[in-house]
Amino acid sequence: MSSWLLFISSLLAICNRLNKENVASSIEAIHLIVSLDMIQKIETVEDVTMFFNELLNEGIAFHPDNPFENYIQDETEQPFYSDEEIQVRNELLVQAFLVCEREDVDIYEHTIGIFMQYFYKNYMTDL
Repeated sequence: MSSWLLFISSLLAICNRLNKENVASSIEAIHLIVSLDMIQKIETVEDVTMFFNELLNEGIAFHPDNPFENYIQDETEQPFYSDEEIQVRNELLVQAFLVCEREDVDIYEHTIGIFMQYFYKNYMTDL
């Protein structure tokens, strides 16, 4: 999925350079594609990892304490997610907290580990 999202992100960047009015509709299309492939239920720490990686691939500066209604598109200053997407992601985030608590995993340390792997894989290899 990450190579697909990288392609979509590149496409979005091109659209952004060509015409800012197309950015919002391009982002909506990306959200639809990503939402169709998003994890539906979090039951294990591995599911938490998958969910957080999906959020990073969507292009947000994710933090577990931030509800998804707080994320705004830089280009348009509109909400990053639709109401339905917000509801789904907030419910998944609650599940992530519950799984981490049950498994005695510090969700913040787990998040940092995921971020470090993600950024190393996606940015350090370009140097």
